[in-house]
Amino acid sequence: MLKFARGCLVGLAVQAIIGAVASINFEKDKKHRQLLADRLAMAISEYENGAVSAVDFASFATFEWDTLFVIGPYTPPARIDATLGGFWLGSRLTSIDSSDRIALLVFKKDDNVVQYLEYPRNLADFAAVVRESGYAREESRFIIEQDGDMIWVGGEEN
Repeated sequence: MLKFARGCLVGLAVQAIIGAVASINFEKDKKHRQLLADRLAMAISEYENGAVSAVDFASFATFEWDTLFVIGPYTPPARIDATLGGFWLGSRLTSIDSSDRIALLVFKKDDNVVQYLEYPRNLADFAAVVRESGYAREESRFIIEQDGDMIWVGGEEN
């Protein structure tokens, strides 16, 4: 019985450590997510002012990534895992599964999530451009309709 209790305590301790490390990384990356949100807001503003022809993620998401996934409101973590091709702890740290106020933008490089952003739908609504296969970096260009819905316009301009 004592061995069982010790085993349970070790298991709980390991889970607590994993949770603490995930939480630390979550907070550390919060600053990077805010920078990304600010850059996206600026790109949207430039589009709305006519300075650019599209909101082009490749131009302002300057970290290394190759695929952008747009996850719609109320998507459960298991569905996010399936879309991304494997378990992603970050989906459990967002409010996407219980909120219709955000879309989740997830950036992957090879098989790893390198960044994500919970983006308010009232600023720009990415829910209409959810696509299971994601968007390659070179095709991650969008325009905005009058009602705020994002529309995919594809690859680089000719």
